[in-house]
Amino acid sequence: MENPLATTIHHRCSFKLRATSSVEEPWTKVAKSIRHWIEQSPQKAPPVTNKAFYGAWFFLGGEWGAPGSGYHFLKTARLNGNGDDQSPLHWALRYEHSGENAGRTWRTDIGVSQIDSGVFGCSIKVSYYMREGYIGKEPPAPLPTAPRLVGWLLSSSDWEAFAGSQRLISRPVVLKEGEGEEFRRALEDPDRVCPIVLVSRDFTNGTFLVDPNLLSRKLAGSAAVYKSQSSNLDKELEWCLGRRFSCWNGMVRVYQPGLRFDAPGAARRQRFFAGREIIDQGQDIIIEMLVRGIARRTRAGQPGAVNTIEDVASVERELRMAELKAAANDEERSEWVQLLEKTNVELETKKRRQEESIKQLEGEIADRVDTISRLEYEKKALTSRAADAIRVMKGMRTRDEAIDSLAQLPQSIRAVAELISSFHPNRIAFTERALKSAETCGFGRIGDAWSCLWAMATTLHDLFFSTQSARNIEADFQAASGFPLAMKEGGMTNDENKLMKLREDVFEGQDINITPHVKMDKGSTRAYFCPFRDGHQPLIVVGYIGHLKTAGTRRRKK
Repeated sequence: MENPLATTIHHRCSFKLRATSSVEEPWTKVAKSIRHWIEQSPQKAPPVTNKAFYGAWFFLGGEWGAPGSGYHFLKTARLNGNGDDQSPLHWALRYEHSGENAGRTWRTDIGVSQIDSGVFGCSIKVSYYMREGYIGKEPPAPLPTAPRLVGWLLSSSDWEAFAGSQRLISRPVVLKEGEGEEFRRALEDPDRVCPIVLVSRDFTNGTFLVDPNLLSRKLAGSAAVYKSQSSNLDKELEWCLGRRFSCWNGMVRVYQPGLRFDAPGAARRQRFFAGREIIDQGQDIIIEMLVRGIARRTRAGQPGAVNTIEDVASVERELRMAELKAAANDEERSEWVQLLEKTNVELETKKRRQEESIKQLEGEIADRVDTISRLEYEKKALTSRAADAIRVMKGMRTRDEAIDSLAQLPQSIRAVAELISSFHPNRIAFTERALKSAETCGFGRIGDAWSCLWAMATTLHDLFFSTQSARNIEADFQAASGFPLAMKEGGMTNDENKLMKLREDVFEGQDINITPHVKMDKGSTRAYFCPFRDGHQPLIVVGYIGHLKTAGTRRRKK
């Protein structure tokens, strides 16, 4: 396939793979792992039912396109060089497929090069571009996430992965007390070529404000993630690294390769997010900023290795030119060899300049995307804070009115909902659909409705959003309140789009899913809700009161 005019880097990583002693034919093992990853692709390519997919072309070099089922295209290239059929010098793959959004096409470039016996340089780049001729609104940029293939390779017992001197695994490394000096040596190791991300613990409760396991999965192959064993480690790191380079009290810090502690301005280059910033922005936003900043700026490939199928062709041309030059006699060498060498120098210079320009443009694009993302996050945070402030002001205004209204108890379910939201504006909210459904739900036990919605504003909110998360929210809520809680519907209901569409609503301009529900009685009255985490203030958002149709409802009618 021809290169599109403009592609956006989604994720990029590069590392060395060293086979363990138990692996026979290690190159074949790598290639088969890549093929298996394509088989398991969530894009539902149909290789399993297509025998041509399993042909020798995959290993030897060739092309394959999946019939039907959207756009799926594969191309591989191979160069034995000084290797052999079982372990070529270079092998590369390009996999393109249509995306979940109209007009977007995804591309994965993988390069595998033999560095030593059983040791391979592995480069993976995921990018996307808009299909030529597409007219319409461009879909939003997706969050960069490491392909599952990377996690498989890094967690497999068949391989050990390295980025320079830094060992890469698919889970966070526990940084223990007493390892501060060892950690410093790892940070200033000149052979380290990937970032190290340290996630510290909050002083007050010893928890992480950013989930290191989730962060490690998203940064697989691009960075090494460490997590503090305890908050006691903070003082040790302050002593070993110096206060300007320390990471403490819930902070997350990125230590770039090439770190020199004595270099001017070095501390500023080691970007960090303080605990208060993480709490204000939210874990999801911080993780997205970290992943975008790291995954898109990972260095492109191992020295002497190939990154794309174009690189394989380029190396092959260079080797062929060297053969021709060595085979020519003195007379033949004169004019045409000089001309060939001159042409080759010009092409290499042009290629180098193009690569430098592309690298510079990619960096500028990444910087602008990061700036846009940060502005979007700040806009979202400010909008959310404004909504919180309005909600609090409204609550302050209506709290006195609510207290005054207690002279007479509420006489309807809607009145109960409005009154409880007045008392707990920062804990529970009701959509317009919820308030309208409260008027028509036909539930007559006002006291039970009050107890249920009050428990949702207090107990349920704490179970979802307190720092000490519940082990089993359904069981813990029922034990505390007496009301049964279900986080999902039955399998048959989940399988029907029409029924699940009923469990969608909108709150503050955002789509929400209100499948979770609390049963007000043993019959059919339920409060359907969404644990709303996207805003600055976490809320239990109730979207419907009554009973939404299920697959069982239809069967009972029949």
